[in-house]
Amino acid sequence: MKKMTKIASILLITVLFISVLGGVLKTNAANGPSDSYSYVRIADYVDMQYKTLYMNGATDVVFAGASYDRSTNTLTITNLKRDCGIEANEMGDDFKIKVVGENEIDNILVWGFGHGGSLTLTGNGTVTINKEGTYYNAINMEAEDTNSALTIDNTVNVNLYALENQDLIKISYTRISDKTKAVVLKNGQSITVNKSLSTQKMISAYYPDEDEINDYCPIYKDSNNKEYVVIKYQNDTTYVYEVYDITTTNNENHLTENTTVDGATLTPVYVDNGLYNYSVPGSSLSIKAGAAAQTELKSSDVTLKSTSATYTGNTIKPAVTVKSGKTTLKNGTDYTVSYKDNKKVGTATVTVTGKGKYKGTVKKTFKINPTGTTLNKLTAASKAFKATWKKQTTETTGYEIQYSTDKNFKKGNKTSNIGKNKTTSTTIKKLTGKKKYYARIRTYKKIGKTTYYSSWSKSKYVTTKK
Repeated sequence: MKKMTKIASILLITVLFISVLGGVLKTNAANGPSDSYSYVRIADYVDMQYKTLYMNGATDVVFAGASYDRSTNTLTITNLKRDCGIEANEMGDDFKIKVVGENEIDNILVWGFGHGGSLTLTGNGTVTINKEGTYYNAINMEAEDTNSALTIDNTVNVNLYALENQDLIKISYTRISDKTKAVVLKNGQSITVNKSLSTQKMISAYYPDEDEINDYCPIYKDSNNKEYVVIKYQNDTTYVYEVYDITTTNNENHLTENTTVDGATLTPVYVDNGLYNYSVPGSSLSIKAGAAAQTELKSSDVTLKSTSATYTGNTIKPAVTVKSGKTTLKNGTDYTVSYKDNKKVGTATVTVTGKGKYKGTVKKTFKINPTGTTLNKLTAASKAFKATWKKQTTETTGYEIQYSTDKNFKKGNKTSNIGKNKTTSTTIKKLTGKKKYYARIRTYKKIGKTTYYSSWSKSKYVTTKK
């Protein structure tokens, strides 16, 4: 017993004394922190000390990645990845933890103590709890004779881990008689059991006085039902376990250090004081947004890399970029893409359908134009010239020749239409004699009232005869 004072001073996980403080616990729910002993703190296992963010109306310290707002009774964690736990006491039934970014912590522990100790996990980030198996449970709700419940919003991703055959979410001593209402997964969230963690890691426990064990401390039993208290503490960077036998004499508990039990499998025993214990079974689960609030995709969110293409005989799929605000979305995760009528000359359709956090359908179109042709030769004639070109009949209705005295075709342009795709020459007449003319050609295909044109060929020039 010589180590009791030292061990008690450095342990971070404590069990709240209930009846020692006197009085009868209130059972009515309440919003906001109590006026007696309310606090939000970080149990920092790196520095081995508590970092209190709020206590009885006052803000205490600043902790990187965590901040508390009294006006909304909300603790916000932002990219908090640290060997630490979150503890809240008498913070009321409207207490929230807002999750922003990627977070990874060891445990969440909430006490009600007659005032109210519910918790809502909200935000649009991800929090992973107890992945290393430091504790039996990921979330502990010690209702302590209140209507405390845990609510997980459908916008937040929560990954929970527990030791094998232990509860991921444990709510003790809640007054809620309908156990199905003690844990609320909003809007159809899914629960999936994952791989179990090792049973070799043991939970930390408050090191109690000898007469407090049965009421305030988890008790462990071996295969012979012998009872123990297991203490885990950190010595520099190494975790140390100490096991103590529990013996009862004249209704008093006594602890005796036991070094031979090391390595045995011990089972925790939770004392039930007659109220309701509620837990979510399983060794490890992942809670993901099922019917999460979705953002509607707008036409302006979707951009095609190209709105026109040239017929190749194969399907054509221009790249699609989808942005929601400043966020570039991921194909397959945030949306899907499908194409229609994207092989032959004509108008193709691209359909973008929201997925996951995004909903709605946006349609974009692009043109597939016919393959062009080559202007082979211009032959001079009297106040005319003859043009010949390479025949192009695939997905083509005919040809259009453009000619001008301006080599850049910026002014004075005229056209000649050839309506048969097998024609390979034509004569352009009624020109000015001894004048230089430039000419180029393109193919076209007419579908209904719409005409699709290829790109222009390289131009050639000729000087007409007198």
